Amino acid sequence: MKAKYPHLLVWGNSETFANGNSASVYVCNADGSDLDMDSKEWNEINSFVRQMCGGRYDGWSESYEYGEPGKSDNGTKLDFGTKYLHVENKAPHGSWPSAIKTIKGLLAGEYVFGVLSLDKAIEKAKGYGYSEPTIKKALELI
Repeated sequence: MKAKYPHLLVWGNSETFANGNSASVYVCNADGSDLDMDSKEWNEINSFVRQMCGGRYDGWSESYEYGEPGKSDNGTKLDFGTKYLHVENKAPHGSWPSAIKTIKGLLAGEYVFGVLSLDKAIEKAKGYGYSEPTIKKALELI
């Protein structure tokens, strides 16, 4: 994705647990803003990532239903083992793009606290788990 969409920011992480695993892919614009959900980029990325899911959880029967294996562009069979797969149209929490969004929201009064001063917004952002270096980078880009 980074090669095909160099103008976007992309992160990925995974977790392993008893009887399976999960993966999350986060994507946003270079300025930290969310992608347009109708954009070609979002639809291609979402479609590409979703094909790697190994199945789905059926809440009605409380069981996991395994899906069919996928195929690569050249027809090679791909057997994915990722049980739960998430594609997020945002930067992951704790990243500088997420800090930009949070600080801008705090300054604009989008939270229950009302409009905050920059100092109070920084204090709140630290309380949300953003590190000093992350906040510093975010402030440079606001």
